[in-house]
Amino acid sequence: MAKSKKLKLNKPNILKKRFDIVSIGRATEDIILSGEIFRPVCISGICHEKITVGMKHEVEAVDRFYAGNAFNASVTFSRQNLKTAILIQASRDLSSEELLDILDSEKISSKLVFQDSKYKSATSIILLPPSGDRTVLTYRGSKIDHQSLINKFSKVSTEWVYISSTNSIELLKGIFTLAAKKGVLIAFNPGGEELREIKQVRKLLTQVEVLILNKEEAALFFGDLDAPSLARAGSEYSKICVVTDGPHGSFACSAGKDYFQPISKDVKVIDRNGAGDAFSSGLVSVLAHGGSLKNALQFGSENSTSVVQQVGSQIGILRA
Repeated sequence: MAKSKKLKLNKPNILKKRFDIVSIGRATEDIILSGEIFRPVCISGICHEKITVGMKHEVEAVDRFYAGNAFNASVTFSRQNLKTAILIQASRDLSSEELLDILDSEKISSKLVFQDSKYKSATSIILLPPSGDRTVLTYRGSKIDHQSLINKFSKVSTEWVYISSTNSIELLKGIFTLAAKKGVLIAFNPGGEELREIKQVRKLLTQVEVLILNKEEAALFFGDLDAPSLARAGSEYSKICVVTDGPHGSFACSAGKDYFQPISKDVKVIDRNGAGDAFSSGLVSVLAHGGSLKNALQFGSENSTSVVQQVGSQIGILRA
């Protein structure tokens, strides 16, 4: 009697699953030290830390979080009931495994995370005074393997991609090229490396659905203008341009129409870390659900306001 052939079961491949949005960038470990010792000394408008060298100083609290622009944004997207994946590089150490567990708890797919045991993750030490204004000491981590991340993205199906602080122009260009081929909508919040390559990045902006910058960043691209004018200038490139201007609120322009969103003033600020990510991702989450730009600006502000009332960049992120 002939042996029966073993039945092959087709396992579901999550890389073929259609996501609402994929967040791309870097994840970091944030260690937040809070205390009166970090209250700055200001002379003639210039402020400095007052820590004396060679002495032992006490802090009131120590908190540890996993953050980074892409990670913070993906938490917002998932909490707003968008099918979310994150494309980042991580190591294979205990810390990285903890990161993957957090992604799982937030219902963020980690199938696009590229793990490499030689990779050293980014870390930030944040000095937090009672005022909420922070000093950040950052280690950027190892240079990422951009080609491996591009290969991961080439296999995924998604409606939107949110890009922030990739720290790799090669990765940025690769993602933009694939997004154009796939018809993926791009939300772009440039970070440090992108802002050092203005000429190269400006050429990519015509592919962007939503461009989000603060006033200082926007000035690097479009000149020394006021925030509403910067938003209009940016909208000549991307479909929607949003420019945040600190206490003066946020400004946007799309199809020649101007928008304005004031900030919430009666709020006690505990920690400003992650406020920008909360605003940007809150705004994009509404647009990804098909909402209006006006409502998107409002929810971005609400999400950011909630975040600054907590220590850390994710605890205050709103849930649908």
